[in-house]
Amino acid sequence: MERYRSIDEVPSTRARRMHKYWTDKKAGRPMPSRTDIEPSEIKDLLPHIILTRLEYEPFRVLYKLIGTRAVENAGMDYSGRYLDELDFVSEFGTDWPGTYRIIAATREPVFGLCRIRFTDGVIKPYVVAMFPLSSDGRTVDQCLAIEDLELDLLEVDRLPPSVGKKE
Repeated sequence: MERYRSIDEVPSTRARRMHKYWTDKKAGRPMPSRTDIEPSEIKDLLPHIILTRLEYEPFRVLYKLIGTRAVENAGMDYSGRYLDELDFVSEFGTDWPGTYRIIAATREPVFGLCRIRFTDGVIKPYVVAMFPLSSDGRTVDQCLAIEDLELDLLEVDRLPPSVGKKE
């Protein structure tokens, strides 16, 4: 994953909307809780959403909810499965366990550009934005993420030149 330093660099309208929603919901706190998130308020984003639960000792990530577009993009519904049980062979260059550990440690969102290889060999970039959630205001116990493979032409123009290079 190529990380973006700020939401302003992220070439995805959906990710920027989710960031504004998350920021509004935290209401001055370090992060909102899952109960602050009202699905009806982000209905059009739900197909792109991934909700995970973070467990500690040992550190594990459980996928609680996978939106329909995220399921289509992955080619499977991995709801109810742990990250360490999955093999995302179509993904490359992203350390998902490490990314979740960063979110748990910093309690800050992570924005990045990932790449996926489809069964026909086509490699496509997609934006991911991941937002920490906490039921106690201190410990990240869930993560709300959005994946956007449907970047419009203006957004694609904002992608870094390295995306076009062959692997």
